[in-house]
Amino acid sequence: MYRFNTNHLTLTIAPTLKCNFNCVYCYEDGYRYTTMDKETQDAVIKFVKQYIANISTLTVMWYGGEPLLAIDTIDYLTQEFLKLCGDKVKYTAAMVTNGYNLNKDNVNRLKKLKVKRVQITIDGPKIIHDERRKLSNGKGSFDKIISNIQESYNELSITIRINIDKDNVSSLNKLLGVFEDAGIKNKVPFYLAPVDKINDICYDINCFNSYDFSIEEINFYKIALQRGFYSVPLLHPVLGICGAVALNSYVIDPKGNLYKCWNSIGRVEEKVGNIFNGIKFNNNLLKWLLYNPLENNECRECNVLPLCMGGCPDHIIQNGTAKCNSIRYNAKEITKLIYEIKKTNKEKSCDEHYMKV
Repeated sequence: MYRFNTNHLTLTIAPTLKCNFNCVYCYEDGYRYTTMDKETQDAVIKFVKQYIANISTLTVMWYGGEPLLAIDTIDYLTQEFLKLCGDKVKYTAAMVTNGYNLNKDNVNRLKKLKVKRVQITIDGPKIIHDERRKLSNGKGSFDKIISNIQESYNELSITIRINIDKDNVSSLNKLLGVFEDAGIKNKVPFYLAPVDKINDICYDINCFNSYDFSIEEINFYKIALQRGFYSVPLLHPVLGICGAVALNSYVIDPKGNLYKCWNSIGRVEEKVGNIFNGIKFNNNLLKWLLYNPLENNECRECNVLPLCMGGCPDHIIQNGTAKCNSIRYNAKEITKLIYEIKKTNKEKSCDEHYMKV
């Protein structure tokens, strides 16, 4: 089983918690001023070295803060990881970034550092996005992010995440128009994600519950498909068992603290050890390793359990109750949309074939 497979090591590394944005729903507020020093970087390398002889793959997700503010740290760590992996261990890397510093120089650098996949968040058309995801100096970020995506989608595999709540959901149709005008239609996939209740951020934001989000999600995807967007990942990329419950999966913050979930990053009361002294088999670690969605009666009797595996484990572990994935409520309609896409793509392929003939 993937969870307990020791052939793989998966690390989410935040080389800095500094950020050039001041997003209204940020759950890392108050943790954003530390950057990984050289001593900690070398300790990370030693930590990986302990595993390298017994694994076949090393997967790294660069996270933050804003990871591109620490590109030199990423460069150094990656070079050392590649030396350790050699020809025997497969190395893959991805990044979650706000996209503001994804300029040509950094794109070329990321390619050399084996970063192939990048996720960028856009929260609506310019006026909406710039209100929710403004720079730390109060200025907007939208225009530069769109420009960076236009210039880099041929170089990196970019996915756009659209965080939605009741305040911005009505602007989604306009955002599709922005994608069309920017020339990235069917070139850069996107998906919706609900703004989540982490650190009480929903006190100031009108968050959707899972059922209401599922309705907005399916309606948006229907509109997107009607407008000819066929790059919508209808089976959401985070479906399946969460990596946080896997044995060889850890999150590392800039001070070297180890966690199981990136929602916990910076909250030292939830750490499971540190890279200097190793992993501690404490209650924080055990609650992740012992996570079992079958212990929840509602999950056990749900038809979509094999798809979502209980949803986000962090919700159950922290709150004692499951938060269902939207697929529970819109699985049938998602399936129909997948069929329509397959049918349309097949018909387009046939038409193109006969035109050539």
